[in-house]
Amino acid sequence: MKKTLNILFVSLIFVFMLAACNASDDISYFLPLEYNILLTYEIEGQATSWQTFNVYLNDNRLQRRSVVIAEDESRQALVEVLEIQDNSVVLINTSQTTGNINLTNLQASIHSTILQKPLTLNNIWHETPFNIEAAAIREITGTDISVTTPAGTFQTIEVTSVFPLLENQIEPLKIRQYFAQGLGVVMEIAYQPTLQPDQQPQVTRTHLVSIERNTSFTEYVPIFLENSDIVLFPIVYNTNNSLPAVYTQFAHNALHKLFDINLSENTYVNFVLLNPDSLNLTIDLSYGFLEDMAQVISEAQEQAILQAIINILGWLYGAEAVYISVDGQPYSGPFISLNLMQFLPVRLP
Repeated sequence: MKKTLNILFVSLIFVFMLAACNASDDISYFLPLEYNILLTYEIEGQATSWQTFNVYLNDNRLQRRSVVIAEDESRQALVEVLEIQDNSVVLINTSQTTGNINLTNLQASIHSTILQKPLTLNNIWHETPFNIEAAAIREITGTDISVTTPAGTFQTIEVTSVFPLLENQIEPLKIRQYFAQGLGVVMEIAYQPTLQPDQQPQVTRTHLVSIERNTSFTEYVPIFLENSDIVLFPIVYNTNNSLPAVYTQFAHNALHKLFDINLSENTYVNFVLLNPDSLNLTIDLSYGFLEDMAQVISEAQEQAILQAIINILGWLYGAEAVYISVDGQPYSGPFISLNLMQFLPVRLP
């Protein structure tokens, strides 16, 4: 239950951090539409922390990514896409994919209102208009409130979310969040549900601990090797990066480090395409990759390199099988050749 609530709180901060204290009633002022900003949060008294980053800014849509680091050092990615509408900010898509896929062009799959005009004290709205009984009720419950966190002191507005009362609960989950201009949520206080009449709610406080601007977002991708070793290797993103360019740089670094293969500037990723129904993925590489693979000394080494690429893509995209092509043709290396549309299985522990 504790882990579930922690993930819920992160998800809420992840979307509510888009609101900021501003005298204007223009709803767009309440989104930190900023490139390459990295915010780090911690839960008071726990080892859980997370970082959030703007990965895509696309017209009136913003996609942010949060990586949660739990007490056991396990990591979980959360992605949410928000849309600025005339009178509100609405959460329209979510994903837990590990890959940094651009979701801003997809049709809305959900509707959760994060902010709604008028941005004044006592304004109340339902989280969603489609299922009011199961939706949280949100209200602006304070303005011009001074809040101090490890990242600084901020003037904020307070938004309180009250969730539906579930079976066996005396008091429901309640979350108060404090929004600062240009940053969104800088502090959150969560009052967990009570199950007994005289029970005091358990209180969880979350703070913004650091703000980094003009920076990159680094994640660590587990590379699963043929000998069952797992190597964590960094992959670096900036806002609105081209994924093929990111993956090209990652491949150059990883293959050199792990297999002593030096890729030339003529080796790059043309495209990556995932079939969401079959979970089959195609990666198309430039012809330079075949020239560089001439460095391999055995079929076993070539197999290990190809399987590492397949496993990386499986982890990033949740794919089950991967087809490797070169300039549109099946991969054909010094020892191994693939057939047309021959998908090879992802092998993860």
